Amino acid sequence: MKRLLKIRKNLQQKRKFNSRVGHWTKCVDAPWREPRGIHSKMRQNIRSKGRQPSPGYQSPIAVRGAIPDGTKPTFIYGHKDMAKLPKGSAVLLSSTIGKKGREKVLAKAQELSIRVVN
Repeated sequence: MKRLLKIRKNLQQKRKFNSRVGHWTKCVDAPWREPRGIHSKMRQNIRSKGRQPSPGYQSPIAVRGAIPDGTKPTFIYGHKDMAKLPKGSAVLLSSTIGKKGREKVLAKAQELSIRVVN
């Protein structure tokens, strides 16, 4: 597991996909856009013209979606969802939980010794 997490970390450091027209605008980095031109050297995968996203840049399946210590978190939509989880598991709170609901979930997580990631 540690070896796969290390591979994922190295892949994340390498990934830098610049848009072919990224230098045209000065203020913001241009997001990745698929090159579509007929004569586009980047579309033709000429080596010096920049890299394109491909499946080879994905992290290993065993650690995909895992947090840095290697555990896969469970999404929680309310404090009632906490009863199903084993002790020591990791939890991600949904963005639809409000302030009061979040307080209930955090109290219940502390009670059940469950780690809240966000």
